[in-house]
Amino acid sequence: MQKHLGFTLIELLVVVLIIGILAAVAVPQYEKAVEKSRAAGVVQKAKSLQTAVDMYLLVNDYPLSLTNLSSKSGQEMLDLSFQSNATMKRSGLSASSYLVFDDYYFYVVCERHVCYIIAEDNKAYADQLVRVSWYRYKNRTAYQPNDVWNRGTCKYKADSSTAKAICEYFKENSLLSNNNWTLTTK
Repeated sequence: MQKHLGFTLIELLVVVLIIGILAAVAVPQYEKAVEKSRAAGVVQKAKSLQTAVDMYLLVNDYPLSLTNLSSKSGQEMLDLSFQSNATMKRSGLSASSYLVFDDYYFYVVCERHVCYIIAEDNKAYADQLVRVSWYRYKNRTAYQPNDVWNRGTCKYKADSSTAKAICEYFKENSLLSNNNWTLTTK
């Protein structure tokens, strides 16, 4: 009787096949988890920006003309307790017109009756997974502390279940008092 010292080719192929199937299931779930954790960071930065804009409005009221609070001079008006990542550059825009956190670009703009924060990921528009916006409309003639961030939108890439999950995360974890969210594909 001959001793069996190794594995047969069929046994090795079966093991490789099982590992391949497990990897095919696990990798997309891992990518979705990573994107959702990035989205959690974006929500926290957006909440900080919302608070900073509220403080700005408490002192200055809504500006009469379009004011980019994510510009260099605008950032000085916002009391931000965190720093943006100055190493990322957005093609076609001057580096002083946006804030960058965790691979997302943030734009903070106020004008006569509305302030809004836009966050978009670090890709060309056609390849972006998500683009999310929070809006704060003025209800009266002057800023009131009980005015709230009252509308949000999230556009996501239609063929990406990860992007839809990120938009749903934004909807569930927003500061909007009425949960007035619009989710659309782009």
